[in-house]
Amino acid sequence: MVRKTKSPGQRAYLAGPMRGYENYNFDAFDEATAWLRGKGWTVISPAEIDRELGLDPTQPLPDWFTLETAMQR
Repeated sequence: MVRKTKSPGQRAYLAGPMRGYENYNFDAFDEATAWLRGKGWTVISPAEIDRELGLDPTQPLPDWFTLETAMQR
């Protein structure tokens, strides 16, 4: 649950399902990220982190990307 008001420097880590969803659910993560940032939150999104690593949600995951590597980050 997200509070309607926030303290300065409030941060949120988005969590939710990714495996088994179309485009690994990046669209939902992007929508939630935009909404929270619009409310002034600092957001950490696994979808953005994955993109920074070079992952493309429209393509199969590369061999080096495992659930373990995702959890380590």
